[in-house]
Amino acid sequence: MDDPTELRIITASRWLYSHKRTLIGASLTGAVTLFAASFLITPSYEATAIVRPIEVAPTDEQNGIAGSAVTGLAGALLGTTQADQSAVTLAYFTSTSFISAFIIRENLLPELFPSKWNPQQNAWTGEKPMLEDATRRMKKRFTVTDRSDGLWTLTVDWSTPERAISVAQALIKQVNQDRRAVALTRAKSNLDYMYKRLAHEPIQEMRENTARLATVQLEKIMTAQGPNDFALEIVDAPNASRFRASPNRKLLTAAGGMGGLFLAIFFLLSRRAIENLKAASPPDT
Repeated sequence: MDDPTELRIITASRWLYSHKRTLIGASLTGAVTLFAASFLITPSYEATAIVRPIEVAPTDEQNGIAGSAVTGLAGALLGTTQADQSAVTLAYFTSTSFISAFIIRENLLPELFPSKWNPQQNAWTGEKPMLEDATRRMKKRFTVTDRSDGLWTLTVDWSTPERAISVAQALIKQVNQDRRAVALTRAKSNLDYMYKRLAHEPIQEMRENTARLATVQLEKIMTAQGPNDFALEIVDAPNASRFRASPNRKLLTAAGGMGGLFLAIFFLLSRRAIENLKAASPPDT
């Protein structure tokens, strides 16, 4: 004996097949609609760069201070471990204040809100967007992935491949500049404190350790003032494909076709269910 459920499925399939023209038309309509809509979406291109976080603060052990009478003071003045320093550098990419300052410095508001900017008149069409809104948009335009090999991957999505590359370069440069400025300010402040302490320290061992700490601060100042990368070393320079990252027209077209097909099936089955209910209802007397 045939399974009633299987018979119902076969009957429904045959019934849907009898409406194949409707189903094909709905599928084509959905595909064409989303394909056309994809041209209204601003294309974006993806630039990627590989960077390596650089140690910007020597540790106590590296400078021969561990175990001395001023280990605690050394820890406070020399900074944190390499892992902590990398976390600080990584935090810059999610810092609201850093990103807001970056937007202002690079004049990115018109690019983040192109529909509100009139390039011919060099003015906003309406109210100028809020910096807070621009910061939220900017955070969605790039990502930094901490890889397992000690390297980071920076990915930037922008309106053209050239701008995606330049924004990625600017981000790396700005992080290096800001980290360099903070380290330089801190090292100079620590060095001033070391000189003052040396002038009034009576114990010879403490004077020797303090002088060693002062030497470390001088090294940090020279490093911060040097020409090399400070917090991020570029391993693979930003590069972008000439093929857009979005919109994916093939995917959108396929999704439109499937969506149209399912909507048509839902409509046909719903209509048939309503007709069956009406047919099964007793006539009014």
